[in-house]
Amino acid sequence: MCIIGSNKNKQALIEDIYENTSGIFNQRYIIVEYISFGGMSVVFKVKDIYCEYFNENKQLVIKIPIKNLLKKDDIAAFMYSEYTFLRDLNNENIVKVYDYGIDINTDIPYIVMEYLDGSLLENINLQNLKYKDKIFIFKNLHNTIRHIHKKGIIHADITPKNITVVHNKFITLFDFGISKRINTEKKMELDYNQAKAYNPKYSAPEIINGGKPTVESDLFSLALVLYEIFTTNLPFNINSLELEKKPLTFLNCPKQIPFILKIWFVKNLNINPKKRTNKLSILHKVII
Repeated sequence: MCIIGSNKNKQALIEDIYENTSGIFNQRYIIVEYISFGGMSVVFKVKDIYCEYFNENKQLVIKIPIKNLLKKDDIAAFMYSEYTFLRDLNNENIVKVYDYGIDINTDIPYIVMEYLDGSLLENINLQNLKYKDKIFIFKNLHNTIRHIHKKGIIHADITPKNITVVHNKFITLFDFGISKRINTEKKMELDYNQAKAYNPKYSAPEIINGGKPTVESDLFSLALVLYEIFTTNLPFNINSLELEKKPLTFLNCPKQIPFILKIWFVKNLNINPKKRTNKLSILHKVII
């Protein structure tokens, strides 16, 4: 979720939501507290009246579109698309989704998901991470992205802002707001480049140049996130276009990168999408 806007704009949006919904959606989900504001949505922690009645201790959040997106005719279908992505994925390292709805009083579409108890990867001091924890995160993120792609889905926004970490190793990936399906004719996805919702700092060169997200651009973003975990830096100063003049090679790959993983990083940080692959050799799998 790309954070934008001033604190004043955020406060105005939050007040507007409370005013129109009285802090409750569909006479079921009661807003408890504000969690986060992004370029496309706002998230609140909520109580489910049904869970309260049946004494089910389930911590939940509700995600709704920002005001500008609510003006779009297809916003309900767009939100439903994200709901179906999460529903179909069903993986322990991906945020769980519980409900989709449209508020009967305001016509605001929403998604109800699990509350993630942990720290955003972007807020973790990577220098304090133990080597074994970095390997654990590599394995979990790698397998999670493989699972997503096998399900025919492209995440399109893999960044430290969209990953939570518990106990420095257990990860959960979230925010499938600009995700898309591979080889589909469905039109429920938002125009990727028009929305400008992706984070250029963690984007592949072809995305920065106006291309659409692909499995290969996902792999590039994944490699950037993992590269930063191992080295605490990114392989460029501003964005990935710099790798065209100064590509990552086996010889200049930082010593902090495990020797057995250097080839994987070199391939997936290649500016040519056709060179990228998420396959690991048997030797990789044994060591990791």
